[in-house]
Amino acid sequence: MRYFPLLLLVLFSAASTAQSLLDDLYRIRQKHQVPGISFAVVGPQTLLQSGADGYASLTDSSPLGLYSSMHLGSNSKALTSLVAQQMVQKGKINWNTTLEEIFPEWRKSMQKAYRKVTLADLLSHRGRLPAFMQGAEVGLWYGCTEGMACRYEFSRQLLQQEPLPKPRKNQFQYSNAGYVVAATMLERRGDSLSYENLLALYANQILGANFQAGWPRSSDRNQAAAGHFFTDSGYRMADERSYQLGPVYVPAGNLHGNVVEQAAVLQLFLQAYVHQANELSKQEAEHLLFGRPNYAFGWAHGLKNQQAYAWHDGSAGTFYTRWLIFPSQQKAIAISVNGAGEPAKKAIEELQKLLENNFGL
Repeated sequence: MRYFPLLLLVLFSAASTAQSLLDDLYRIRQKHQVPGISFAVVGPQTLLQSGADGYASLTDSSPLGLYSSMHLGSNSKALTSLVAQQMVQKGKINWNTTLEEIFPEWRKSMQKAYRKVTLADLLSHRGRLPAFMQGAEVGLWYGCTEGMACRYEFSRQLLQQEPLPKPRKNQFQYSNAGYVVAATMLERRGDSLSYENLLALYANQILGANFQAGWPRSSDRNQAAAGHFFTDSGYRMADERSYQLGPVYVPAGNLHGNVVEQAAVLQLFLQAYVHQANELSKQEAEHLLFGRPNYAFGWAHGLKNQQAYAWHDGSAGTFYTRWLIFPSQQKAIAISVNGAGEPAKKAIEELQKLLENNFGL
């Protein structure tokens, strides 16, 4: 009984800190005038702190919650790489499997420089494929609606084009197209399953998540958030019927999921580091996060306070998402805003600093 007052003090302190963070979240959202923002901080087994503030849509003023699905943008690449790792683990494909092995029917038509490009090369942006970052590049494929067939044809045509010049040692050349081609390789070795089905089987199933393709409000998910463009007059909701990415680009940057599901991805990696993840060993986690210089497999990486960490940002123009993993400190952060542009980026940066200070990162 003598410890009871101390326990009350600890509980009060934790509750006070949590409320202070939520107050700061409101302040940050108001300061940068973003529509809505959600975050989660996790350890290997626990959700350390989470919160959401603002609106899922400025048009109907619906509230944003922790279970409001947000677009991941290029953070989709981490999930594509996780699918690849699971398929490697199960012997469906190897990291060193080449394009000419997977697609012998293209050997004569594809550029010679691509024949020996591996799955690992593509997922680490070392396949010498063009970036496909701009609307003019990707727009030709918006109307192609049969995901698996469209990705196959996209890849076939792309591999006939001249490769980029060879990069310097340890340099990568960021490429959305590379992830589309990698996904096409996975589909070929995935028992005739589409990427979307491979995602469900090899990622959603082990994460207990429901990541889906496309914009959140184009799905059947409840509490889906709407994306917002940043304009001279502030944020306005995007019309998802006219602003599309299409199924071709799903593996590179067109998935969505709420911040709790996003946190589950990060937590899987933390669990691997303390030998608590059956689906992912520490060696496999290290490979995905840090296995190649500067950018590994769906993750960029660097040093912070002399400690290695992995990170990725994702934005396709109407959302902005940031993930950070600190393996040595056994903590990770997910932040999503349902708006893009500089205000969203600044809001994320301010919240990130606040969370890092609060959790000793």
